[in-house]
Amino acid sequence: AGLCDAALGTDTLGSIRIPAAYNGVYGLKPTHGAVSTDGLVFLGRAYDTIGPLARDLDTLERVWRVIGTDAGPGAPFARVVTLDDLAGVAVQPAVGAAYARALEALDLPRTGFALSATPTALRLPALAEIARELIADLGEDRTACADRISPELTFILGALEGVPTNPQLLGDTRAALRNALGADGVMILPTTPQAAFPFGGTPPATQADFTGLANIAGLPALAVPAGLDQDRLPVGVQLMGPAGSETRLIALARTLEPIMGGHTPPPARE
Repeated sequence: AGLCDAALGTDTLGSIRIPAAYNGVYGLKPTHGAVSTDGLVFLGRAYDTIGPLARDLDTLERVWRVIGTDAGPGAPFARVVTLDDLAGVAVQPAVGAAYARALEALDLPRTGFALSATPTALRLPALAEIARELIADLGEDRTACADRISPELTFILGALEGVPTNPQLLGDTRAALRNALGADGVMILPTTPQAAFPFGGTPPATQADFTGLANIAGLPALAVPAGLDQDRLPVGVQLMGPAGSETRLIALARTLEPIMGGHTPPPARE
């Protein structure tokens, strides 16, 4: 909306990159631990990261240099890593077209990567871990102050309370993603499987299918605006790199911007 130059968000399984994609702006989820979390009210300590959102890469990078630490420019990425068959996640046509356009724009060797479980099967044990942590943090307030906890959060905590955690699966996925990227690989994904949904609508159940992978792996990921769908609602793609590669991800996004289009201001309304 042009109300500010930049904003800070917190990302547990995608809550910087998902709104960035839906609003047609850039959003950087840094490497886990690269930004101080002093003062943050945690949702999940193993996942939460603070990062910037901005309409342009210059502003995003300026904010990143103030709040974060990374490994510096480093060597350019030498490989593109793709998720085999997008792990079976159905994407809307405009999202698929944007993803294909981003892949075509990068003239780099490609290697494939297969997840050992579906994104939903990975996200549920992560959510169960987060729910258990939040329940512990709430303590007696969960009951004593129940009227001050939103019905949505109450429902989510109740639904996840009995879902099993799976540290082995999440740990193996973290190691596999880090190994696939190595020091010189970048993974390109859609940010969300769908374009922005109408205001007041129900958030899509699969909206964090692609973003949650970077949180599980503790790796940096950058949401990049990638145009509009047939209803002129934003779509996005996502770049995920090795730990400490934030500056390299921003540099790569600069090469993509002329092809992907960058931020498109929303239409003026009377």
